[in-house]
Amino acid sequence: MEKKVEATPPPANLAPLLEAIDKLNAEISSLRQSNAELSARIENLERKPEPEQPAPPEEETKTEPEPEPKPEPTTEEELPEKIFYLPEQAGAFITNERRKVSSRIKQALDVKELKNFLLASPAAKNTNFQCLLETHVKDVQKFVNKLNFKDLDDEELSETVTAKYFKLFQRTIFDNLLIVIKGRLKPEDEFYPAFLSKLNDYLSRCGIYTVNVRSGEKVSDEDFENMSPQILKTDDKNLAGTVKEIVRLPYRINYISKATGETDFFQYNGVMTLYKAVQ
Repeated sequence: MEKKVEATPPPANLAPLLEAIDKLNAEISSLRQSNAELSARIENLERKPEPEQPAPPEEETKTEPEPEPKPEPTTEEELPEKIFYLPEQAGAFITNERRKVSSRIKQALDVKELKNFLLASPAAKNTNFQCLLETHVKDVQKFVNKLNFKDLDDEELSETVTAKYFKLFQRTIFDNLLIVIKGRLKPEDEFYPAFLSKLNDYLSRCGIYTVNVRSGEKVSDEDFENMSPQILKTDDKNLAGTVKEIVRLPYRINYISKATGETDFFQYNGVMTLYKAVQ
């Protein structure tokens, strides 16, 4: 028969030691648990993706300011003398055909459109123009009444009659009406451009045209042939010889030369203001 051995209780002096060991084991277990939790947290932290670094700001592209456009050269349309231009006439206004001379000259008496325009305009602006126009018509009528070309040969008819006819326009139209209009032209005033337009139509019907010279350019030998200069002194040598202004364009009318039988022209010279450098 197996002999049962009973456990022997530890000596009394070992009890405090065993109790202390149990406490140490409990603390170790607690420390291990805390250590495990801490390790887990660290592992979780290590697994989190690092926050993306913001992209460096793009360097601003420096754009050079666009250069201001240079002013374009003055075009013919912008020149003040442009509205005075009359298209060139191809042939002689008064030919050597006797039966047509009177009818051609009488066209200068037809100023109905000019008169109607002036009558419909403010009196303060048109009174002087009406007087000049009436004077012009009287001069033309007097010329028509006295016209006698019986003593003229056929080949000299055009040149002789045209020379006298062309003078009718010089005193009242070229030297007065056109000069006054030129001096009073303003962008905001519609009266003078409108009146000039009708006057241009009238002159064209009467066989008259202009030489289309330009201001702002260096004067040429041809300019001196076509225009009388008014000198304007300047200290700027670069401006010397430059046409500052066309005061009046040269006006022409064609005729048939009795010497050559070819078309030629009479001209009433224009006037230009010309820069001249002072010493």
